[in-house]
Amino acid sequence: MEVAKRIRGNSTEEVWQQLQDDFATLTTLSDYTVLIEQENRNIELTLGVHQGGSDEGGYEYTTLTSGLNPTHDFFFTIYPQDVFTEIGKIFGMQDIKTGYTEFDNQVIVKTNDPLKFRKVFSSRDTRKVFEALSSYSLKITSEKKKGNKLELKVQRAITDIEELKLVYKAFYQILALCAYITA
Repeated sequence: MEVAKRIRGNSTEEVWQQLQDDFATLTTLSDYTVLIEQENRNIELTLGVHQGGSDEGGYEYTTLTSGLNPTHDFFFTIYPQDVFTEIGKIFGMQDIKTGYTEFDNQVIVKTNDPLKFRKVFSSRDTRKVFEALSSYSLKITSEKKKGNKLELKVQRAITDIEELKLVYKAFYQILALCAYITA
């Protein structure tokens, strides 16, 4: 998807004021994509709301994606716990315990480096965002042609600007720490 809009800023507050102004001009939200350039990092934000047809259910989504260093060797996936993950754990599904009790009770963690994961998620504010969020996955992936990237996928459009800001700030903090600990 081609990104038509760009927002640049040196801080989250700078970026957020521009994003809030842009949101205020929208009449509908069917597909919204913006490239956010903050402190030499590029983050693509995409929101979508699709109503569906007469018998079809619609769907919504929010994604945040950013590239990582090609030599990045730290990977993780997190998503909320539910009944199915509890069954999966019975059959041996990986769920790393981080030592952050509330986080461990709410989120499934898969990683190749638990120590780095603890550093990345050391902020209580960041953990709280992902404890409260539902129907999402946050992961670092590696694709041959696209390289390594940090990606958050939420199965609803986060249209409340304050909630979106909290999610963005948590994503940005994780991105910055991932770049720092693997540099």
